[in-house]
Amino acid sequence: MTLEELAEGLDVSYQQVQRYESGKNVLSVDKLQLIAEFLDVPVDYFFKGGSESGSRKSVKGLSPEEARFLKLFRKMDGKYRACIRQVMNLAAKKK
Repeated sequence: MTLEELAEGLDVSYQQVQRYESGKNVLSVDKLQLIAEFLDVPVDYFFKGGSESGSRKSVKGLSPEEARFLKLFRKMDGKYRACIRQVMNLAAKKK
């Protein structure tokens, strides 16, 4: 895979990917998650000592389950996202 392909997949410029790679720009948690999805690897793959098993917490407190939910949520149409948000709001109020 080329940097150009990665940039296109992330909807950023080639130069932006170079800045991420060199450390000149800091990746947000969301962007790191998108990169992991694009490369089809778990987020903790990018961290020294990270495991691919997904058994521990990953980026900034996101558990593997939360990361998976986020990945699926991002793939949904807007109408489905709205429905899921409503269900989550109702479920959270039922505590």
